[in-house]
This record gives sequence, C-alpha cells and structure tokens, in this order.
Amino acid sequence: MKTFIKFIDGVLIALLAFTVCLSFVCKETIMQKEYVKKQLASSEIYTSLTKEIKESILSDYRNSSVYNEVLSAYLEPLLDEAVKKKTVQKEVEAMVDDLYAGKEMSVKGTYFTEDYNDSINSYLKKNNLNVINADMLSPFISKAVQVAISHVDMTKYTNRIAQQFKIIKDHIQIIFMASSVSLAVLIILSMIIVKRKIRFFGWTMLLTSLLHLLSPMLMSAYMSYAHLSFNKEYLTDFFMLMKSKVTQPVMIAGVVYVILGFTFIYLSRKNKEPETEVNNF
Repeated sequence: MKTFIKFIDGVLIALLAFTVCLSFVCKETIMQKEYVKKQLASSEIYTSLTKEIKESILSDYRNSSVYNEVLSAYLEPLLDEAVKKKTVQKEVEAMVDDLYAGKEMSVKGTYFTEDYNDSINSYLKKNNLNVINADMLSPFISKAVQVAISHVDMTKYTNRIAQQFKIIKDHIQIIFMASSVSLAVLIILSMIIVKRKIRFFGWTMLLTSLLHLLSPMLMSAYMSYAHLSFNKEYLTDFFMLMKSKVTQPVMIAGVVYVILGFTFIYLSRKNKEPETEVNNF
C-alpha cells in the first residue's frame, strides 16, 4: 500500500510540475497579443495571402460584370502597386486585436479600401493615366476589396481558432495558479509530513522530464489534425511555428529536470539512503 501511495504521490507531482511549466509558457507566448503578431509576421501567412489575393482579383475581375477593357490594360501594374503585404498584415492584426478584446473576429476591409484607393490614385497621378476615370475605378476597387476580404475572412478557420483560443485564454491563468499552489502544497507535504527521501524526488523529476520531452509528440499529433482540418499550407506552417515556440522552452525544462533527477539520485546514493526507499517507489 505504501508503494502505491508513493507512486501516486510521484505521478501527481510530475503532472502538476508539467502543468505549471506548460501553462506558464502558454501564458507568456500565445496569451500575449504582441507575441502572436510577431509570430504571424515571421511566418509566410501574409506573403501567401497577398499572392492569393492578387491572383484572385485578376481572375475574378476579368470574368466579372464590372470588367472594363481600358482598365484591364493596366490591371497588373495597378495590382502590383495596390495589393501589398503590409495591408494584409494590418487587416489580420485588426482581427487579432478583436480576438484579444473578446470580440467576434471579422474583416472590416477598412485598410483594404483605404490603401487600395490611395495606392491606385497615386499610381495614376504619377503616371498621368487620365484614360482611367472614377467610373472605371470605383467598381474595380470595390471588387478588389471584396475579393481581398473573402480571402482573409476564412470564417471556418478563424472561428475554430477563436473558439479554441477562448477556452485556453479563459482557463490558463486559473490552471497556472491552481497547479502552482497544488504543487507547492504537495511538495511540502511530501517533504515535511510524509518525509520523502531525496531519491523519491530524483525519480519524480525523471518522470516529470519524460512528460516534458514527450510534449512535442502530442503537439505534432494535433498539428496533423490541424493540417487536415484547415487545408491551408500557410496556416499549418503558422501553427508549426507556434508549436516550436511553445515546445522549445518546455523541452529545455525537461532537460533541466533530467539533470536534477540524476543529481538527486546520485546524492541519495552518496548519502547512502536506505534501500527501502528504492523498493517503495
């Protein structure tokens, strides 16, 4: 019975230590709005979306009812001037702001409309293209904004992300605080009341390290599911990037626990702790 209780004690400490580490890392990464924006900017999302938007505008406009032959001659240079990565970035970051504010994620298209109008009018003025008037330009810009919004406003993806994020965001701080307090109490009880030996904590740390080092495998399984669900390469790439940012510190903590675990076991042998501790673990 003592062996079983000691085993449960060790498993609980290991699970709580892992939960504390993982929740802390999440709290300092995906819970920070600026951190997420930075990771989005370093991924290929904006580049891929910009390319998709440009190609779709070209295709859709040429097959739409607002098509104008005069304007079509200047279509590609106009799009090169108007459709830029920084505009896509501003729209997506506005969605991220909504997410962290607890609002529904939606693309308003404000930046698309403003930037497209400014860029195209500036290009026309710079190149003295008086053949293109407002009557031609207005339907084209409206169509371009509509296409851009449809690419960024991937409701079935963003809503799923938002739902999962909200669950994590609502509970992560509670999980971190609760697991930290529980871990501290359990360690104190184990040391003072039950009087566990150093060897016990050494093996417990090795078990904790195993959970830390296995966490990338669990996240990789989730990434495989995400790839099938999202079916967008750049979204999968972004989640893989976020996975690496979360698992790196967790794995480093796992290595630290390995070192501490073997150190504690070595010290217990050096101090010649009773062999009954080994048998009772």
